[in-house]
Amino acid sequence: PAPTAESLRAADGGAAGVDPVFLATDGVDPRVAALAREVTAGAPTGFDRAVALTQWFTGPGSSFTYDLSTAPGNGDDALVEFLTSGRRGYCEQFASAMAVMLRTLGVPARVAVGFTGGRDVAGARSVGTADAHAWVEAWFPGAGWTTFDPTPLTDGRAIVPPYVVQAAGEADGPASEQPVPEE
Repeated sequence: PAPTAESLRAADGGAAGVDPVFLATDGVDPRVAALAREVTAGAPTGFDRAVALTQWFTGPGSSFTYDLSTAPGNGDDALVEFLTSGRRGYCEQFASAMAVMLRTLGVPARVAVGFTGGRDVAGARSVGTADAHAWVEAWFPGAGWTTFDPTPLTDGRAIVPPYVVQAAGEADGPASEQPVPEE
């Protein structure tokens, strides 16, 4: 399926048929849930909350940085520290942080691991180990598991689905040209 922003908004409000593990937040620091609510304040649907979190991590005003090394930790909770002060890491950290934040908001979420679309090399796709990636999938009834990429990649490898481009354009005016992976 090729969902639109409108169809994903309309699919809000249900986790029927989804394993409860995808809503589990056992042991999550309450500061993570508070931050998720703050970032998504005013976002009326699960889809809008997912887009708000994606933009928070990757948008023009984001203070997060993609890096294969992480900021040194000094706090009592690694996730809280990543979200509030470190703000530097690799795709698995961004994906797991967003998935946990979505779960605290009642949106079923999981982390998917695979590869980006790679690069065009002489008219063919080249996918190698540098293209290994992790992203978030959120559950929406009728649409199923839907991709969101919170990793602030600036090298053209980011996964930006059309429904995220559409939603960002609705919020910011005309959407700018962004890469959309071929499927």
